[in-house]
Amino acid sequence: MTTTDFLLAIPAYREQHRLPPFLRDLQDRLATAPYTTRIIIVDDGSPETERQLLLQSIHSSRCGNCEVAAPILFPHNQGKGAAILTGWRQGGDARWVAFADADGATPAYEIVRLFDFVFSQPDNLQCVWASRIRMLGRTVKRKLTRHLSGRVFATLASTLLLGNVYDTQCGFKILPVQWFRKIDPELRESGLCFDIELLLALHFSGARVIEMPVDWEDIAGGQVSLWRDSFKMLKQLWTLYLRKKEWQKSQAS
Repeated sequence: MTTTDFLLAIPAYREQHRLPPFLRDLQDRLATAPYTTRIIIVDDGSPETERQLLLQSIHSSRCGNCEVAAPILFPHNQGKGAAILTGWRQGGDARWVAFADADGATPAYEIVRLFDFVFSQPDNLQCVWASRIRMLGRTVKRKLTRHLSGRVFATLASTLLLGNVYDTQCGFKILPVQWFRKIDPELRESGLCFDIELLLALHFSGARVIEMPVDWEDIAGGQVSLWRDSFKMLKQLWTLYLRKKEWQKSQAS
């Protein structure tokens, strides 16, 4: 069996408009890469009419070194984390697993750039977190309200849980499959705080995680509500804080 280098899961909910152009751009760019990529779309219980529109636009196909697998269809909404984990658990022969948000906010060229970086590393064992850092050489286009709320949440997450991480929620991450297999039994978070639980589990397992700045653009049409979802995420953050304490006690014993 030929080994797949990267398995990229894309969780999608009501993404019949934003996902197809992003997927086409991504597949075109990955087709000529020096590594192989398998993309799995996981539809997280979209309404049937919208799901059918999405399925009409995406098809199982192979283009060069990039394969788009048959999508996985959830019968009802289970959450971003559940969709990502379901996709990753299909990648038994992959060397790395990754996920990218379906909106294309992290552009296809940035996904390829970070894949290139990971593939070129001699040890192939570090985990890479894309990060929205305003700095020379990078472009981050984000609504002011979303930027401010994101910085407040990231500061809370860093203070309570993770130390010096800058951006927990940027929607593109890569990790070696052996690290995923090690922490998979510890992953419980099905919603928007999946990224934080993933980082915590990797930290307590001894994995090396680095943040890499990327170009990023706030794409209109998302389903996440600043006001509706913020309180839910704060509750999840507190739950993860309690889990952090459990992990610390386990390591100390």
